[in-house]
Amino acid sequence: MAKIFSQESVLNFFKSFQKSLTRFPVTILTAVSATFVFVLLINQNEANEDEILRVLFSLILGIPLMFSAEIFEERKRLPRFLAVGLCLVYILGFYYFSTKDNSLFENQIFVIKYLVLLITAHLIAAVAPYFLEKNIPAFWQYNKNLFLGIFTSLLYSVTLAIGLTLAILGIKELFELEISEKWFGYTWAICIGTVNTLIFLSKIPDLSEIDKENDFPLPLKYFTQYVLLPLVAVYLLILLAYTFKILGMWSLPKGYVSIMVLASAVFGILAFLLIYPLKNSNNWVWNFTRYYYITLLPLVILMAVSIYVRISQYGVTEPRYYVATLTFWLLGISLYFVISKKDNILYIPLSLIIIGIFTVYAPYNASHSAGLNQKNRLTKVLESHGFLKNGKPANVDFKKLSEKEIDKVYAAVDYLTQNQPEKLKDWFTEKEFLTISAEKSMRGRKNAFYALTKWPQNEVSESSYYVDAKNNDYVILENADLMLDSYHLYSELTINESKFLAKNQDKTLKIIENDKEILSFDLSKITQKKYEQAPQDSLIFRSENEKYKGKLLLESGYIKDRKIESIVWRLLLTKK
Repeated sequence: MAKIFSQESVLNFFKSFQKSLTRFPVTILTAVSATFVFVLLINQNEANEDEILRVLFSLILGIPLMFSAEIFEERKRLPRFLAVGLCLVYILGFYYFSTKDNSLFENQIFVIKYLVLLITAHLIAAVAPYFLEKNIPAFWQYNKNLFLGIFTSLLYSVTLAIGLTLAILGIKELFELEISEKWFGYTWAICIGTVNTLIFLSKIPDLSEIDKENDFPLPLKYFTQYVLLPLVAVYLLILLAYTFKILGMWSLPKGYVSIMVLASAVFGILAFLLIYPLKNSNNWVWNFTRYYYITLLPLVILMAVSIYVRISQYGVTEPRYYVATLTFWLLGISLYFVISKKDNILYIPLSLIIIGIFTVYAPYNASHSAGLNQKNRLTKVLESHGFLKNGKPANVDFKKLSEKEIDKVYAAVDYLTQNQPEKLKDWFTEKEFLTISAEKSMRGRKNAFYALTKWPQNEVSESSYYVDAKNNDYVILENADLMLDSYHLYSELTINESKFLAKNQDKTLKIIENDKEILSFDLSKITQKKYEQAPQDSLIFRSENEKYKGKLLLESGYIKDRKIESIVWRLLLTKK
């Protein structure tokens, strides 16, 4: 213990952080800024939540990009201000042009695009100092340090966050202090956002040191040999068995097989990269690196057939676009490592970076290709039956469509109304299209489309739907004595020695006080009419007994097969 807290240890600790501050000042500034914005988000109100999220997403994307710029600058190929400046311009462009839509989490296209960009940014960090170098062993050593640094920093920062959380909780309970729950959020934001980044950066040696490294940590070998390779073997056995099954039954593969192949490829390629330096010094490693990609080839073909079937049935969507793209990538990488004698592992992250940039920013990127494909499929079906006049649908009779054509229409309408309604703008007047685009929820836009076209909705849409109350951000209290909600009342809640509990029974919500039913609300009307987004006044229910008057305000609900699956509500209780 004395050695841990000795003057020399403390000085070394601060020197490592001082070196990180000198070496990666912009990266640390970006991480600290992201932490500060996250703390603001914890204290946010709904009025500015979207704006804070826009800034936060941009800063999180900026952390790996700034790290890439600063560590690339260490090769002295670009001045620091230019490398960092280019990244800053991109981040500002992302903020102004890619996050302009509201409700970012409800925008599937934005979420997918952001995840792809975030992964691409981390891949850029993995190759930044070495993509112009021919030193593959040093490239492996660099990524080894990144890999171990990520795990070490996460271990330290998460442990610190858990410890501080328990400490705050202990102070609150032992000293009976009123400590806001927001402090737990602040603690995690600081530990994961700033402390984690500082620890990670302090674990990255100078590039001159990395270029000379030639060690191989035994834990990596054991992790690969006893964790990753057994997982790869399990996936390969399952997929090979499934391949023989569909060949024997002469049937088409299920869509889930693509996920299994991708998972197998992730574990397998990770194992291949981790043990790469040992391939010429160990027989089992040499055999794995030689035969893994040969084994992967038939599974890639299986994956290609699976995604082709899904696209031919339901058209292109962003997830299917990426699965198809990764299928071609896996095929190319597998053929390269089967044929090539050089086995340049740098091509793996470099090719993924190119794919990431292309699928987001190229003319035929994921979202553009998906929207174009779905619109063309829909248009082709309608044109083949003469249901388009002057470019707009007219007198569409679903009875004249085959079952396959109906599936195409519903798949296209679901995708376009939920993700790219602007592709249908030319079908409607400006006022009609405003009715669709004004709906905030994806389901609301779809229902507005069907209401305007008077097309029948598919059975899935009819059997299950959501109910949402419009403008439910405020509640008129009406001199109520208590306001209770569904988040707390499905488990027993004690208030002034009275124990309250809520129970759903068929289409009725019952409120129980001290084991006695006091109020009962009949909610059956929401299962008989598709309200979707309804005025708040239409989703108010009242009940009373000799002791209480109850006013139930339904905020949202999920209805399936005319049964209430879940509801969110507030209850105002007024004592008589």
